[in-house]
Amino acid sequence: MAQVYGADEVNAVVLDPGAAWTRTGWAGEDAPSATVSSWYSYMKDDDGTISRRQYGDDIVNMARANVEVANPYEDGLVSDFEAAQELWNVALASEMASLEDAPLMVTQPSWGDSSYQRQVMEYCFEKTKTPAAYLAKSAVCSLFSAGRGSGLVIDAGAQTLSITPVIDGLVLNKPSIRTKRAGNYLNTQILAALTDLKHEIVPWYQVSKKEVVELGEPAKYTKKGIETTSSYHDLQVQRVIDDFKESLVQVSGVPLDEKTETPARTYEFPDGHSAEFGKERFELGESLFRNGSDEMSDDSENSKGVSQLVIDVINNCDVDIRANLTNNIVITGGTSLLQGFTARINHDLQQAFPALKIRLYAPGNMTERRNASWLGGSILASLGTFHQLWVSKQEWDEVGAEQIAAKRFR
Repeated sequence: MAQVYGADEVNAVVLDPGAAWTRTGWAGEDAPSATVSSWYSYMKDDDGTISRRQYGDDIVNMARANVEVANPYEDGLVSDFEAAQELWNVALASEMASLEDAPLMVTQPSWGDSSYQRQVMEYCFEKTKTPAAYLAKSAVCSLFSAGRGSGLVIDAGAQTLSITPVIDGLVLNKPSIRTKRAGNYLNTQILAALTDLKHEIVPWYQVSKKEVVELGEPAKYTKKGIETTSSYHDLQVQRVIDDFKESLVQVSGVPLDEKTETPARTYEFPDGHSAEFGKERFELGESLFRNGSDEMSDDSENSKGVSQLVIDVINNCDVDIRANLTNNIVITGGTSLLQGFTARINHDLQQAFPALKIRLYAPGNMTERRNASWLGGSILASLGTFHQLWVSKQEWDEVGAEQIAAKRFR
């Protein structure tokens, strides 16, 4: 049997892995103690093997010759466990010495299968030496951060946007949906639009000095003579696009058409060139919500807009729980911070379900919105009633990964 850990006797550590950021900290705290970029840098030896990886935002963004960068996640799940485990070790550095005496909770996407869960649990027991561990669904944790045990979670991240119904702390997997119409998808749309508009993106690392130029005039800058790899350069371009996205891109509160007001804003690129963007910044936001096929995928989930997918999920749930879901909608993830994102979902759901009460919970605080999954895990792992759910190393060895995954991590 699993050892029972009393709330007064033990504190737990919470690890919240993500494709953009990895967060760690002690349960019961209101913010993670460490937030580490999930990107890493590395070099290749003469035989093509990867030499020592380096982690941390500063080192990854340092311009160096022959240094590649990579991300160990794909579709919101770990695709390179060796790199991910090294990343987790870095994120857990301040807590690692205590983990031999403290349980470790790890958040996971709802679509992680038993094989994925087994590899994460093996990391917990074999690498951190924790006496007990638990895998908590990110959607459940996000609900807990909002003080709810049932509801609908819209998590708009970097690689994926997921829509997950939860009832009494249990994820309803069948009606759940995820789509690639998330942060990285929007970045692709922005890059294409800027290219069409003849705006060259020169990353910050390439600019030695620049002159002030008039709006719309070509940039006048001195370029640094730094040779870098294409993977590093591409990541730095994405950093500029992220800044452009956070500064300018806006979602219209109603479906965008010719009559929609689209006030213009000015953006200055790293090389000093500045330009004015009006309808373009709303059209980019609309790309997340517009139905229709896109170049990324032909399947239906990726060809539908965000609001339509939310409507589909609600309609695919039992009619008896729909009111509970629409009354407890939690919106989280960095991409949801786009201006107008929450208002647009509220408008579209009001139109689709006029007989149901639509209530959205989306913290205005940027940090709280991005940390929702970690914060919910912090709350959950600190509850006295939760501590009987920890899986001990002994139970893991005796019962087996498959049975525990099926019974405990549903």
